[in-house]
Amino acid sequence: MNLHEIIETISNSKPHEWNTMDHPNAGRAFCRVEEEENFLSHREHSHVSAYIPNPQISIAWGAEHMRDFEEPWAKDFPDTSAHSAYVEVSYCGALVFRDIYVSVDGWRAQLPLPHIHTMLVPKPKARFFRLLDKLEGYISAYDEYFRRARLVAVDEPWPVFSGEKDRFGRGPAQKMGLEPLFKV
Repeated sequence: MNLHEIIETISNSKPHEWNTMDHPNAGRAFCRVEEEENFLSHREHSHVSAYIPNPQISIAWGAEHMRDFEEPWAKDFPDTSAHSAYVEVSYCGALVFRDIYVSVDGWRAQLPLPHIHTMLVPKPKARFFRLLDKLEGYISAYDEYFRRARLVAVDEPWPVFSGEKDRFGRGPAQKMGLEPLFKV
């Protein structure tokens, strides 16, 4: 199974095909340096799910990325608090993919990060995060939140792994704005 097949399997799966545990303690944990306080802090995922048809595939999510996510699209809800967090995909226990999502309206919905200037989200990414939102265990209103955030699902491949190019010929670093599109 290659990386694209793993992500496609997840994106096309149904919530009942997953065994989800809250606060697993066995989820991938990591440390990061707090810039203002200059210390290491332990961050751990709040959920982990194993894919029942193939338990070699698992998802862990909820480890904090940014406590106060300040993009306007994420604040346009009754509860204006928004937080970003990590989601990690593992295969046979090895971390194979990581992304960031935004929890909006006081943790009521988990939405994908759109392309910053266009609010576009590739359809496979939208499906992946719809599943993640449903695995939280609450009554999911993902599609309504997606619409209210003014996100737009488009036919684009996702994810684009390191070494690959998207339909515009950009690699992951260029898509994140880390590399210039044109060299002078």
